[in-house]
Amino acid sequence: MSSPFWERFSGASDIRCIEMKDHIHAQIASKTRNLAPDALVRYFHDASQQFRREMQHSYPEHAAKGTPDQ
Repeated sequence: MSSPFWERFSGASDIRCIEMKDHIHAQIASKTRNLAPDALVRYFHDASQQFRREMQHSYPEHAAKGTPDQ
């Protein structure tokens, strides 16, 4: 993308996406390293539920609709 495009988003230059992804990946790997397959599935299920709850607080209009897993 062109430089004028990114000038509109000056804060975006401070975001380190790859570093953030690597950090999160390392955290998940350490938490799930020795889990049995069923515990691993449960870990990601719980994490997805937490994510959905957090996003509902960010977008109240979506919270009223609910999600299929609730």
